[in-house]
Amino acid sequence: MKKFFHLIIGMIMLVALTIIFTKPASADVDYDITNVDVTAHVNINGSLLMERRITYKFDDDAHGVFYQQNLTNNQELKNQQVRIISGKNSQPVVQSDSHANNTYELSHSDHGYRFKVWHNVTDGDKFTVIYTYEITNAIINWKDTAELNFKIIGDGWDTDLDNVRVGIFFPGPVKDLKAWAHGDLSGQITVNPEKGNIIMTAANVSGNEGIEVHSLFPTAVTSQNKNIRDQNHKKYVLNQEAKFAREANE
Repeated sequence: MKKFFHLIIGMIMLVALTIIFTKPASADVDYDITNVDVTAHVNINGSLLMERRITYKFDDDAHGVFYQQNLTNNQELKNQQVRIISGKNSQPVVQSDSHANNTYELSHSDHGYRFKVWHNVTDGDKFTVIYTYEITNAIINWKDTAELNFKIIGDGWDTDLDNVRVGIFFPGPVKDLKAWAHGDLSGQITVNPEKGNIIMTAANVSGNEGIEVHSLFPTAVTSQNKNIRDQNHKKYVLNQEAKFAREANE
């Protein structure tokens, strides 16, 4: 099933943003994001195992990159790892407060978690930063459906995002899997209940727009989820998405 992305403002659970930092704190850094590849594995306990691969191409010198994962109050980021791929070389980035090259800091606030990756950058450099981590309570189990409502590509970027691919993978086939994507009009979404996955692609995503995925599936898929709501919700979502589709067509 394929649908064009709708441009809407919906419920936003998670927002991601990236900022470049350099020697003069006020200086702008010229860079492009040439590839974004996001993989999310749905766990039976309602968490998401995330891998984000972001490829940067710099036209300036810099000291590294920020990445912020916004979360709600009942969510936690766990088991984080960071790696950098440059050319054919792949190396782990060690968590440290030393600000040494190829280290990262992870800070926590009321808004979520922020990675600060220290990596010396010179004009012309191109490299990929890989973030992996688990997000708890990413899915809600209602009485009649499980729901994932996730701003999987955030809207706080300083530049457009080229060659965006998002994959959401369930433990196995998912009967009655439904999904909608909101944000970029140029992309498409493919929902495959037999394989249990949702694939979204877009050639270019505006940095101030992002992509949100909204999905419904049986509660048995996340049977160990403790993030539970004791009310029905499926009809509300279906009516809401139908309204959004009509507005987008108009």
